[in-house]
Amino acid sequence: MFITVEGLDASGKSTFMSKLKEWLENKGEKVKIIGKKTITYDTDDYVGRCLIHLNHVLFEIIPGDDMTRIPDDAWVKMNASWFSIVSNNFFDEHSIFLSDSWIYKRVARFSVLDEYTEEQMEEMFGTAKKADITFFLDVPPDVTYGRRERHSRKDYGFLITDYNLCTQERFLDFQGKIYQNLCNLSEKKGWIRLDGRKTTEEIMEDAILALSQKLSDGFGGVII
Repeated sequence: MFITVEGLDASGKSTFMSKLKEWLENKGEKVKIIGKKTITYDTDDYVGRCLIHLNHVLFEIIPGDDMTRIPDDAWVKMNASWFSIVSNNFFDEHSIFLSDSWIYKRVARFSVLDEYTEEQMEEMFGTAKKADITFFLDVPPDVTYGRRERHSRKDYGFLITDYNLCTQERFLDFQGKIYQNLCNLSEKKGWIRLDGRKTTEEIMEDAILALSQKLSDGFGGVII
């Protein structure tokens, strides 16, 4: 089984996923986290070396790097490639897999660009493994803005190089578009929507209840 968690940055996805992993393991399940920091990259293996290079480009950006020299379509294709390669090499049939922000954070984000539609983005990421269950931590951008003292430049828009442009107004406008895209995807795909403004304990109670209902027929072999 593959369970993913979607939502804006600072919506509490990592904390929730950690609690969900603990709960599943207490039920006797073997749980693995899929993400850029948890995959073991074998440098003696071609796929491992490819992902190391992709990780460096996508996730290890140094402050001051001029990202505008890489066109939007290249960013999209490199992101889609990462998910496709991971999907084909790091899943097995003996575990429950959890991921904090799978493809739909990227689909929602890149759909903000004028040259792409949501349908085009889903097609671009179409070779990535699809989740069996997705939780949507519903936290609007006016709340996520206050949860961090400092946001990265990408949170204010695409390829921003000047921190002077990083105003609260710009953040709320850009993140508001991504948030609306996530809300639309949640409705269309039947995600389990959780109020991320609740306490961690309350969110877990809601999640366990919803997950138990989804798995009441024993789907995936999860012990309820």
